Amino acid sequence: MWDFLIKGGLVVDGSNSPGIKADVALKDGKIAAMGRDLQGEAAQVIDATGLIVTPGFMDMHSHADRTIIANPLCESALRQGITFVLAGQCGGSTAPLTVASREQMQQRRPDIDWLTLDEFFQRLDKETIGVNIAMQVGQGTIRGAVMGAADRPATPEELEQQKALLLQAMQDGSFGLTTGRRYMPGCLAQVEEIIELNKVIVPFDGLHSSHIANQDKEVFDSLQELISIGRESGSRVQLVHQKVCGKPSWGKAKECLEMMEAARAEGIDILSDLYVHPYTQIIAIPGVIREFLGGRVVPEQWATEEGRHKLIADLRQGLAAKAERAMSVQHNAVLWCLNTKEYEWLDLAEGAAKMGTDLATYMVNLLHLNDGQVKTAGIMGDEDINAILKHPFSMLGTDSYVVDGQNINPLEAHPRNYETYPYTLKRYVYDEKLLSLETCIYKMSGMVAHRLNLKDRGLLREGYWADLVVFDPQTIAPTASVSEPNNYPTGIIHVFVNGQWAVKESAGTGVRAGMTIRNPKCQA
Repeated sequence: MWDFLIKGGLVVDGSNSPGIKADVALKDGKIAAMGRDLQGEAAQVIDATGLIVTPGFMDMHSHADRTIIANPLCESALRQGITFVLAGQCGGSTAPLTVASREQMQQRRPDIDWLTLDEFFQRLDKETIGVNIAMQVGQGTIRGAVMGAADRPATPEELEQQKALLLQAMQDGSFGLTTGRRYMPGCLAQVEEIIELNKVIVPFDGLHSSHIANQDKEVFDSLQELISIGRESGSRVQLVHQKVCGKPSWGKAKECLEMMEAARAEGIDILSDLYVHPYTQIIAIPGVIREFLGGRVVPEQWATEEGRHKLIADLRQGLAAKAERAMSVQHNAVLWCLNTKEYEWLDLAEGAAKMGTDLATYMVNLLHLNDGQVKTAGIMGDEDINAILKHPFSMLGTDSYVVDGQNINPLEAHPRNYETYPYTLKRYVYDEKLLSLETCIYKMSGMVAHRLNLKDRGLLREGYWADLVVFDPQTIAPTASVSEPNNYPTGIIHVFVNGQWAVKESAGTGVRAGMTIRNPKCQA
């Protein structure tokens, strides 16, 4: 007696092999049998005629560890077919911590009661969670735990402390190290420090995943730093959420991919992941201005002419003091605004020119004319996204966290939180036909599992864990947008996590069947 029998679907198994019509039987959390016209009884029979049956989608780049305690169902992931997330990205992770760094984090997150990665996993196992979660650990987190925000090279003693924290995390099951080279405090580290940390993860076949320092005008130098780290340390490296931002830099993806090809020919194991929306993290215009002022921006500051004059003067000083950062920000675009629709999809420099003002005046005028309701982001070109997505080096990730319900601030919510995988399938497989269905599913599942040395997930194979998605190719589609980001996709009919029914007939069941997944080489 099987637990479930999924009959008559087109099985795309995650290996990049052609899909075949087959049945899939599940029992005790695993795939028990696969084949045409399976004969046997099951407690539940699902008719998948006309539907696609695939491995559960695997998120190569997630920040789920930031929110999973408060959102254990992981509904935003499940509803788009995600059954596995690799968290701890961009140099920031929830573990490992020291007593001092935990006390600091508890000011923002009082739910933190762990120090080690093993203790964090134990907490998740106790709480129960909706998806499978694996972790890398953040170099910024480790450096901050040892050195705080000290802007100097680590002393030999401090470096040894960092290495000890990382070694313990690797023994606890981490899949490697992440860096956020433009974020505090990880950006304060010299490259030599990161190389030494990478040497710790090599015996575990760990992966160094990096948010590089610059993704626009200095993208080549930033990518070269990552390649050098791989060369000098011997670690495998991952270019995360690969992109080229800002209109003046569009077109550089081709050269970046050529650099990666040359590195692999040299023996450096570098691959990448991406999300395919053409804009980065969305930030409301008050948040953009705050970056240059160092304090909150409130309506009283832009409601009166006197207040606006002062805000403009202060912002001009802030832009001048952070001139290099301002050069990047001016090429962020207005994605959506309440009233001044003529400025949407113009970058800030273009908008200022259209308005006939300097950058500071333009940004404050946007505040005033739209009552602060302006969404901005770095923007990417379709040519670059297409080049990265169709290249054999890339796999998929969301660069998002998990939430239960649809409760993200709509001024800062990104549609990728809810729809990265259905969006990719709808646009790039069914509409534009940039990828075959089999290749797209491979980039969402089998390729990720192979990258992480997971031998029992990511493919539809007898004996593998039963993480599956059943979707309708006729209705798979995103419904979220920049203006209305908190919407679930259509077409995801069923999702199974470790053999349990997590999404049934396009609705969540409330089942929390996820597991914490440890690096299979953690006993190195």
